[in-house]
Amino acid sequence: MIYDKWHKPPEDAMLVDYESFEELAGKYLRTQRVLKEIYELLEKHQPPWYLRKHYNAIQNVLE
Repeated sequence: MIYDKWHKPPEDAMLVDYESFEELAGKYLRTQRVLKEIYELLEKHQPPWYLRKHYNAIQNVLE
């Protein structure tokens, strides 16, 4: 349920689900590491001309 000024949360309500938050943060960090690894592999192997656009887009995001 969405709580707002008309629907107040119960006194014992937990407004943040810390377990879900920690799980999401962990997935975010793993995704970040994977993307960094992909970028480093592309950089190491000098992508051919048809990957250059993708390589440049990744480089811009990581800067």
